[in-house]
Amino acid sequence: MVCVDTSGNWPTRGVFGAISRKWPTVEKKYKNNKDKLSLGTPIAIKVSNDQGSGPLYVSLLVCMKPSGGGKMPELDESSFEEALISVCTSVLTLQKVSIVNCPLQAMDWFKETNTTSLHMSRFSVLTPNLNWDKVERLLAEHCINKGVGVYMCVIKKSSYCL
Repeated sequence: MVCVDTSGNWPTRGVFGAISRKWPTVEKKYKNNKDKLSLGTPIAIKVSNDQGSGPLYVSLLVCMKPSGGGKMPELDESSFEEALISVCTSVLTLQKVSIVNCPLQAMDWFKETNTTSLHMSRFSVLTPNLNWDKVERLLAEHCINKGVGVYMCVIKKSSYCL
């Protein structure tokens, strides 16, 4: 899972750069759909899986407000929670083999992979409006406490988690 804003602008560094180098289609699809982006919406993009362990998706959580002027986008906590609930509810719903009213576009992904874990990069401490304790609580409440594992990747300048 990666948090994005509604601008359609894709950064070239950090986790965004790593995703673009490994799966260029993610950046292209995000930019091509910029007119359809709305806060609180998760978007799943199927990518190639060179590990051969089944389908793999990159989920974009549209929960950042663009700030303009080259400033870092601001986290919209309610949009983060809304998108997170959609993703975790979809995982849990499909684990029970019921896909009626699944709120996420990635319904096929959950069906194909029967996944019970989500992976995301940790927010930068410089992210405006970031309350890490609240983000951690939301991840626990909506995912971890319901059986969906969440794995955080901390990106260092010299390495990438992909």
